[in-house]
Amino acid sequence: MAVIFCFSTQPGEQSSQVSNGVMECLMKLKPVRWVLEETPVLDLLPLRKWGHFTVYFLLGITSFGWMRQVAGRLRWSVAGAGAICFLYACSDEFHQLFVPGRAGQWRDVGIDSMGAAFGIGIWLLVLWILRLRRRRAER
Repeated sequence: MAVIFCFSTQPGEQSSQVSNGVMECLMKLKPVRWVLEETPVLDLLPLRKWGHFTVYFLLGITSFGWMRQVAGRLRWSVAGAGAICFLYACSDEFHQLFVPGRAGQWRDVGIDSMGAAFGIGIWLLVLWILRLRRRRAER
């Protein structure tokens, strides 16, 4: 959450510079450069949205792990982690309304929430696989 807050606090111009730096690093990787050169869309919008998705994916994973320790029950863990991520995404976009050159957007809340849901889903998949392995080992 602190990392997300720090990124959100950057003014629009500084945020664009960070995105440009990330794009330059990615372009040094041959497979990534090939994909980016072959696709017609080379602007920073997709990169920024993948950034949203990725950091909230990580927040979903960590929130679910924490909720599993606190709530214990699977349903409460999923609901709690989802609520934490969604509410933080909303507060993050609200925060950006007050940062020069930035704007809060509902679309970003949706992308953030999808990233978090994917992270939570990965956790659920891991738990399901572990449960299957345990059942097979008991046979």
